[in-house]
Parts: sequence; structure tokens; C-alpha cells
Amino acid sequence: QVELDKILKAIPFIGLDIEGIDSQNVRIEYNPNRPDFSSQYGIVRALKGLLEIEVGLPNFELTKSKRYVIKVDESIKRLRPYIVSLVATRKQHLADEEIRDLIGMQEDLHNGIGRGRKKASIGVHDLEKISFPLAYTSVDKNFSFAPLGKKENYTIVQILEELETGLEYGHIVKDKERYPIIVDSNNTVLSFPPIVNSDATKISTDVKNIFVEITANNKRTAQDAIAIIAMNLFDAGFNI
Repeated sequence: QVELDKILKAIPFIGLDIEGIDSQNVRIEYNPNRPDFSSQYGIVRALKGLLEIEVGLPNFELTKSKRYVIKVDESIKRLRPYIVSLVATRKQHLADEEIRDLIGMQEDLHNGIGRGRKKASIGVHDLEKISFPLAYTSVDKNFSFAPLGKKENYTIVQILEELETGLEYGHIVKDKERYPIIVDSNNTVLSFPPIVNSDATKISTDVKNIFVEITANNKRTAQDAIAIIAMNLFDAGFNI
């Protein structure tokens, strides 16, 4: 345990500005050149190093598995050619605070190194709702599925013209004859990147194991983002 006053005094020395403090929270601002600070786990990791609680590179080990496969269709190469992913498992369910942190990190990475989802976009899913192998492929404008937060199906056109995320990010994929999609072996849709995830694989406090996919126009950006997410989930007690 480290006293709060000692932590508050250390925060500026890792390049963070304290925006405000109340009985429950410390609000801080970080620079875009430190996307690892998009999660509280990244900040804690940096503070542990500064305070010499844990120094050096973390002992991070990947659990290797040939079960989780994504088959990439040739048609996707002209649309959004790169995909990277991870599986994170543990025995405890996600807590509300962890979900908020995960979604906050996702949006900060979208807006930062993802350049408003144009260079890279992130999908976070309930692993138990997914059957492997997955297919990263393309569909036409009439393809339909239930997007996040909806119970009824929407076509690609309806998503782009009627949903808030479609109106905000549709310019990234507009004027295309085909659109990127990720589906599993049961034809369950995971996401229509970079626009919206499927409602079928949404995360909640009922979820223990998660699947993260990042699609991108820039391979390095996708790799950087997945590395940040992997490290933060590892610090949260997940096997990666």
C-alpha cells in the first residue's frame, strides 16, 4: 500500500496533470504520446517504476494456442487489410469499473493512435459467444445484422445512414462496393469495422473471457494498440 499523498506528488513526474480530486476519484490529463496511459493500469505501472516498487520489464508470457484462428479473405486487402487480435481469460467476471476502464481505453486509442478509427479500430467481445475459426471478409450493402445496442437487424446501408456511429465514422468506408465484416464459424457477426460491433458478442459483468480484435489500414498502429491492450489486461489478471 502507498499513501495517496505520495502518489499525488509522484503523478507529475510521469508527465501527468492533475485535473481535479474528489472523495472517489482523481481526474488526470495525459499526453497523446503516452497511449499506454489510456488505462489506469498503465498509469499504475509507470508509478510502480518511479516509486521503485516494480522496476524493469514486466514478466509477460503469452499462452500459445492454435485454437484461435482468423481466416482473412482476399477481398479485404483493398478495404482494410490488417487484423490483429488477442484472447484474454481469467476466472473472475468483469467488474463495472473494469468495463468502464476498458471502454475508455478503447475510445482513447481510437481517437489517438487510431486517428478517429481511420488508421485502426478496436472491437471487444465476449469470447464465450464466439465459435472459431473466424472469417475477416467483405459483404455488400444489403448484408444485415443486429448492431450493438439493437435487437433488430440493420443493413449496412441503414447502419451508415441511421445509426450515430455510422453517421460519425461512415466517411471512412463510404463509396465502397464492399464492406469489411468479421463473422464466426456459426455466421455470428462480431463487428462491422470501423463502424460498430455486433450486439451478439457485447461484453457485460456476466463475462469472464474476452476477445479483442483490431482492424487497420496501418499494420504498426494495429500492433501498437494490441500491445497496449494486452499489457493492461495482463495487469488486470488475465492470461493473454
